[in-house]
Amino acid sequence: MAPSGSFASRPPTSLIRGSTCRIPCRNRLPRGAPSDPHDALYATSVLSLTLARRHHLPSLLTQHVAFVPQQRRTLDVLQHAAIATLGRSARLATRIVAYNPAVAEWAKTTWGLVDVSVLPPGVPEAPEVDRAAVRHAFELPADRFIALFAGRDVAKKGLDVFLAAHDPAYELVAVTDRAPSDAPEGTRILPFVDPHRFRELLASVDAFVLPSEGEGFPLALQEALVSGLPCVVTSAAGYDHYLREGEVLVAARDADRIRAALRKIGANPSLRRQLESRARAAGRREFGLEGFVACYETVYRGLRRVSAGR
Repeated sequence: MAPSGSFASRPPTSLIRGSTCRIPCRNRLPRGAPSDPHDALYATSVLSLTLARRHHLPSLLTQHVAFVPQQRRTLDVLQHAAIATLGRSARLATRIVAYNPAVAEWAKTTWGLVDVSVLPPGVPEAPEVDRAAVRHAFELPADRFIALFAGRDVAKKGLDVFLAAHDPAYELVAVTDRAPSDAPEGTRILPFVDPHRFRELLASVDAFVLPSEGEGFPLALQEALVSGLPCVVTSAAGYDHYLREGEVLVAARDADRIRAALRKIGANPSLRRQLESRARAAGRREFGLEGFVACYETVYRGLRRVSAGR
């Protein structure tokens, strides 16, 4: 998971992480403890699932995304190959879950899985911050409309689309792993920050933009909604599982469309207040920690029963 937000949408840390498993792993997998890898296309997930099966441990695989277009034929071919080979390790998992029903259906169809449950993600409430102080700490203008992007510098996130939407009417700030010196004129690039600081930054800006594709439901977008930020996003399969009409502004993955959406929010205080209220309501309804923890506890109890019965 990219360090663009908090890690609250991961399951409780009492479980063994397949993504951090190292060789030798046998002593890292205590008897009865579930293995909990994320995404079947990581080599560490394959290792974790294989070891769990070998040592008769239950495993929970969280599949976050389906096929992700890479905008380069070679990379698409390699990804298809990984899906057809590494991805088949998903069949080793005791339980498989996803956060997006479209991803769940893709996994079932692609790997011949019987069941992929859709669980709700969850993030903490937004922190109370001194907006002026936070902006000062990040060297951001105190009185400008600021739209924020957060995500890795990879094609699917749409960083270039975001940066190309710059306009004199507002400030664009991207939290990413691209070099700050590469920011186009009229934009700012900030390096990734720790989760707490990122939540403070979110609470100090005026809008959130994520023109991404091939997503499950991004953590940074969950956090932006919980923070009550007007959000401009591209349409993605499965988003309607969490979002109702009017809770975000949907724009094509195009700089001109994003620019028009941001100018519309900035010029219309009434619309801005409506979007803030609707975003906050969606965040509380869909991404509260209570439901997230309760669902995972139920899944883990089931895995423990599987382990106890072996």
